[in-house]
Amino acid sequence: MEDIASWAHEEVGQAELGDARRTARLTRLLARVAASPAGRVTQVFDNGAEREAAYRFLENDRIAAASILEAHRLAVARRATAFPYVYVAIDQSAMQLTDRNGSVFGPISGGHTGTGVQAMSALVVAPDGVPLGLSALELWTRSTERAPDYHHDYRTVDERETRFWLAAARQTATLMQTAAPETLPWLQMDRGADSAHVLLELAKLGVAYTVRASINRRIRPRHGRRYLFDAIRRRPVLGSYPLEVRREGRRVATTIEVRAVRVVLDLAVGKRGRAPWRPLEVTFVEAREVGVGADSGEPILWRLLTNHPVATLEDARAVIAGYTMRWRVEDFHLAWKSGTCRIEDSHLRSVPAFAKWATILATVAVRAQRLKTLARETPDVPALTEFSPDEVDAVLLLRRPKNHDPAVPPTLGQLVRWIADLGGYTGKSS
Repeated sequence: MEDIASWAHEEVGQAELGDARRTARLTRLLARVAASPAGRVTQVFDNGAEREAAYRFLENDRIAAASILEAHRLAVARRATAFPYVYVAIDQSAMQLTDRNGSVFGPISGGHTGTGVQAMSALVVAPDGVPLGLSALELWTRSTERAPDYHHDYRTVDERETRFWLAAARQTATLMQTAAPETLPWLQMDRGADSAHVLLELAKLGVAYTVRASINRRIRPRHGRRYLFDAIRRRPVLGSYPLEVRREGRRVATTIEVRAVRVVLDLAVGKRGRAPWRPLEVTFVEAREVGVGADSGEPILWRLLTNHPVATLEDARAVIAGYTMRWRVEDFHLAWKSGTCRIEDSHLRSVPAFAKWATILATVAVRAQRLKTLARETPDVPALTEFSPDEVDAVLLLRRPKNHDPAVPPTLGQLVRWIADLGGYTGKSS
């Protein structure tokens, strides 16, 4: 693999920032952060001149976080062209940030405990589970005004946080259609996306999608008041398969039963109580764990709405396997917020500056997740497939692993573990 400077150029070297010198500065800044990721600018740059240059870049009003992200998005699309389809895991997360005056950021929860920024991330993942990068990233601060009670909430979709789910889906669809038209994006979304507006929009975007159902919706025909969860219970079992799960620190063998049914949802849009009802035909797949004792905890139960055709157990398992990729975005959020990059440690005091810094660190967090995934899935490939010779030599010099022959190139799994050791990893889950 090319060295870290070449990687940084691949990610953001084409950024349109209004001046080639700004793009060059961004590329150097990204490379430096990737070499020594941290949440604070002062932790990344120990040289006073470099630190001052980074602050000037982040505080420059002529540079937008969206322009940095756009360069990364195009790099992601180029990588995606190698595959017939990619998964896109979309989810929301909150970042708690220091705000001494309480005037820069917004509340991160309905209870107004803590301040920070909300993020909606769309992580593109290759079919083998390796992260490729972000196709969308929305950052916003919440108002201090409480949202209306559910039964009295007459806000439009543009006034709700649902609009960020819509934005992430639209941006992903547009990116893939323009920059990777031969690659089908398969969006994977959690229960927060189980909204009539989101489901109807997904059906128009020309993407594959899977959304975890949280609402027992009405289905057509409506006579007899039929509901979604009742419909699946009436279906015969499509098949079952064994699964190993972790419970109370040990692995346990269990069985997953699968059912599927084609239904027409009756979706209400507009203001509550005055909404027109619109039909949407989808496949409903249910994966249910069976034979679980009362003392074994809550059994697995996934209810998934998808436009992927399901005629066989293999089709249904493809939907379920795709949804497991949604956890990749949670791993990314962990690496970005409190793991490798620690963006929550940031002490930047303006939302625009924080957005630029967060976008840069998000790019680095994706790279870290990619390396971690490859080290787990393909640990025996040579480390030089993902690291430059200089990076390998630097790790060997710093780590000085025992019983390693310097004449034998390390594997990817070995090198990533040594890097983790240098960062303080002890091999324990805690």
